[in-house]
Amino acid sequence: MAARGVTPDSLRSAAAHPSLRDVGMEKFHLRQQPLRLGNLAGNVFKVLLRDVRLCQGEARDREQLEAVVGAAMNSVKERGFINYFGLQRFGSADSKSFAPHVGRALLKGDMSAAVGCLLHPDPGDDPVNAAKAYYVQTGDIPGTLSRMPAHKTRECLLLKALHRHGTSREGCTKAFLNVPHAMRALFVHSYCSLVWNRMVSRRVRTYGWRAVEGDLVLETSAGNRKVRTFSQTDVEQGNYSIHDVVLPLPGNSIQYPSNQLGEEYAQALREDGIERSSFRMRALKLNIPGDYRHVTARPKALEWQLLSDGDLQDDLRSAAMTGHSSGTESPSQTSTGGVGRGDTQQVEGSTTNGGVSRETLSVDLQDDVRSAPTTGKSSGTESPSQTSAGGVGRGDTRRGEGSTTNSGVPRETRGPSEGRHGNGSHGDSFHVRTRFALAPSCYATMFLREVMNT
Repeated sequence: MAARGVTPDSLRSAAAHPSLRDVGMEKFHLRQQPLRLGNLAGNVFKVLLRDVRLCQGEARDREQLEAVVGAAMNSVKERGFINYFGLQRFGSADSKSFAPHVGRALLKGDMSAAVGCLLHPDPGDDPVNAAKAYYVQTGDIPGTLSRMPAHKTRECLLLKALHRHGTSREGCTKAFLNVPHAMRALFVHSYCSLVWNRMVSRRVRTYGWRAVEGDLVLETSAGNRKVRTFSQTDVEQGNYSIHDVVLPLPGNSIQYPSNQLGEEYAQALREDGIERSSFRMRALKLNIPGDYRHVTARPKALEWQLLSDGDLQDDLRSAAMTGHSSGTESPSQTSTGGVGRGDTQQVEGSTTNGGVSRETLSVDLQDDVRSAPTTGKSSGTESPSQTSAGGVGRGDTRRGEGSTTNSGVPRETRGPSEGRHGNGSHGDSFHVRTRFALAPSCYATMFLREVMNT
């Protein structure tokens, strides 16, 4: 992070505030320029999966569990996983205010529908949904504004503008103009990301885990990116692999694949009532040129360790004594010099299920995603999630965002897993601690989903 006009001592004092418990700051440097978009080289994640067990075989047999975890990690390391956007890009798929729905309405120019989506209540009796429910029932904008919590900046700005300009199409347009530019663009980018997730599922289902004629690849020359189409000569010469293939995020300056997937894009946008010209929204002062995203992602510097209950308790005791979790590091430098983000996550009640992935981004995507892992057509090429051992899954089967391979990472990259307490009897609970780095815009949840085959 970059902070302007403050000293290292003031930052350390801020980090010591009781409201920022477990936050540490160090490695301060003075620079002439702040961090800018594109400076990030990647993110470092440290994750603890609690109570990991098998669905097949002895649920808590250490040797079996270690073999399955090792196979899953080895495969993800070597083959990678489908580079889906994670749920945090979209919000709750069960919500009427689902961000892609708002973005689609904006692209279609249906400003009233966009306002309706954003102010539609979700189930629940919290103050935000109570205010939205009041608006839907009464249409009373001042009353809704008085009920809306002040921290809901976006909704408050929208309501204030609706109060001034009314709820006509023009009034709704001015209401969205009252929302910061970045927030307006976020809705549209969310819709484009949802289209990308749908298309990558169809791409893997149709062509499998290989590069084919008509795919797109990015080439960089003198710092400039150029996209070109994968030719039959490229196929014959084996110039590229699936890890070189990119798919476009829709926009007005984007090139689409020249194979069947290009028509899939066109059909998906037509069904949503969106054309290429839709991405230039003068009324909202938005211009969405589009972008490209790699089909696959692979973790770097992957390590993992299987811990018994005793191992984990030792770590917790050590953390309590030192004030820092075992192995916890401050935000780190990636190998390419970008700023990494130390992000520790914990997932409770993990089990392997070896099942087909679940998709929650929207109802109409479920068939796409569930079929993607098992219908690759390429000869001798596995599609993602085709392994016999099954991965390390979650007992609570929280829903993921797409289909990916379920296999993993070289055993030599993991730390020693011998428990310090006992030999891992069947009565023990086991936990997997892992550390890995991902490129910018890659989601740790997708890596975990792949490893656990959920």
